[in-house]
Amino acid sequence: MPVCRPGALEMTDERNALCTWINETVMGKPWRRTVAITALLLDGTIGETWIFNNCAIRSYTMPPLTAGNPQDSCPSDLTEELRFTYSEVIIRP
Repeated sequence: MPVCRPGALEMTDERNALCTWINETVMGKPWRRTVAITALLLDGTIGETWIFNNCAIRSYTMPPLTAGNPQDSCPSDLTEELRFTYSEVIIRP
């Protein structure tokens, strides 16, 4: 996930896995997942990957459906947040 501002992450373009996870959690289906986050640093290099095992969604906040300045590649008002619990984390360089 590219870091566009310090502390800010972008979701991948393909969101099917997240949508499926949320829907299956709501429907009571098996809801534990593995979540991997790989940092794409500001200089374009790939940073560490954090792998979170046995995750459960705690909350999800969808960004507003209206966009701010279309010239801003990473507007701060389009924050999307996913909070989850996990049983184990592995960090790979």
